[in-house]
Amino acid sequence: MGGLHRGLFLRSVGPAAVVEILASVLAPAGWAPAAEAPPYDFVTVDVSGERYRRFFLGPALEGWVTLYDQDHPGTGSLGAALSAALGCPACYLWSHHGDFWGYAAFRGGEALDAFSSCLGPVPDFAPAPLEDAARLWGRAAALAPLLPDARRTDAIEACLRESVYPPALLGGRLTLVREPIPGLDPPTVAARIRAWEGAVAAREEEADLLVVRTVEGADFGTRPVRLDPAPFARLLQDPGAGPPAGEVGPFARLVGLPNAETSYEYLARGLWEGIREREGFRHLCFRHRGPGEAER
Repeated sequence: MGGLHRGLFLRSVGPAAVVEILASVLAPAGWAPAAEAPPYDFVTVDVSGERYRRFFLGPALEGWVTLYDQDHPGTGSLGAALSAALGCPACYLWSHHGDFWGYAAFRGGEALDAFSSCLGPVPDFAPAPLEDAARLWGRAAALAPLLPDARRTDAIEACLRESVYPPALLGGRLTLVREPIPGLDPPTVAARIRAWEGAVAAREEEADLLVVRTVEGADFGTRPVRLDPAPFARLLQDPGAGPPAGEVGPFARLVGLPNAETSYEYLARGLWEGIREREGFRHLCFRHRGPGEAER
């Protein structure tokens, strides 16, 4: 299902603990629990200026509790804060209209890993700066504290590489292939690079990207950036092979994240089809106190 999907997943905690800690985490910024709030208006609400912040809290499923936050710009930092306060792993998962997806993972409030299929912090079709790609390339091994089975890291690594939007890495850049690409001959590789808006470098000193054996599949700390042949082969595959760049479902299933393809806005509009254990959801609302307004 396409759209703007975002959820914050908290591992090995119960819904009651999340409710209690959520209130304490939001309180210093002036948010207090509200018994009632005006109906949520999907079209006209100004998230940054509205005095209410709403959440749907899901039941415990497969070891996860999910929090769907109305205030998307703040969900990543909220995930870090709740992970620290609850002492638990957390994963903020998002997808953007079926074009791009990504996550930010935390443990005890510290960043574990981050990934964006467009290799930029904001969904954009323009090529990402390589310094952004370095932070958002994703490392499957770092997600071990989140996984129901640590043996899934290889499958997750493949999922991440297959999900990268190739022009975000190759667009406008020169690539030199030093290692054979499994299953692809040099002319095909060159054609795919050009198809993804890149070009082939004649010499290493000209290259932005160098395809050569690396320890962990990618090394953004060198110039040129070094990419391993195996991940690079996944990057150059036919568009019909593997999950589409914006498809978040395969990753969610591998990590065991329930009800991943929805958001606060979807649930508030009554779009509950396919949502598991709907009867276990709770709606939470907080009101922001104005300057000088007494705490209730």
